[in-house]
Amino acid sequence: MTATRSWAWWTWVAVAAVGCSQKKFSEPYKLASGQPIDVQTLNDGHDAYMLYCYGCHGEKGDGSGPSSATMRPPPRNFSRGLFKFAGVEAGKLPTDEALERTVRRGLNGTPMLPWDIPDVERKAIIAYLKTFSPRWQSADEYGTPIEISPDPWKEKRHRRFSGAKKFTTWRWAAPAARVATRDMPRTKRYPR
Repeated sequence: MTATRSWAWWTWVAVAAVGCSQKKFSEPYKLASGQPIDVQTLNDGHDAYMLYCYGCHGEKGDGSGPSSATMRPPPRNFSRGLFKFAGVEAGKLPTDEALERTVRRGLNGTPMLPWDIPDVERKAIIAYLKTFSPRWQSADEYGTPIEISPDPWKEKRHRRFSGAKKFTTWRWAAPAARVATRDMPRTKRYPR
């Protein structure tokens, strides 16, 4: 009886090993931009996606992973092909740089945390994300990057803080007493 159990166990292990070694893609995926994504990148992207992204975004990229039920806002549904924070016109598909930035930095105020994924795996994941939605195969869906204007308040903010600094600078005259700088208004000292 133990020989039968042993044989059944080894058969199950062999079937599982063969099933796990099969890759999801066998031919390149063609995008509307004319740039095909090779099979190796897609299979590597699938493996990395299942490791890093599956828990929230789900196996099909529909935002229904095992932990998505408790997340507010819910994870992005990649099968719809709609993205926020894409750096392009509303409703258009984002650039690869925008997707990489989102993965690297995360999204503040959402469950999407910053991920320290190696560059090769991150690029493979982004290539794999494009297989979820048919919008990536339509040429008119691609957006052009929006040029972000410089911050008009940057210089004013710098002047405000540098001016405030002189009123809040203290120097230590003695270990037990603080003395204000000459720009600080003098206050009356009361005896203890």
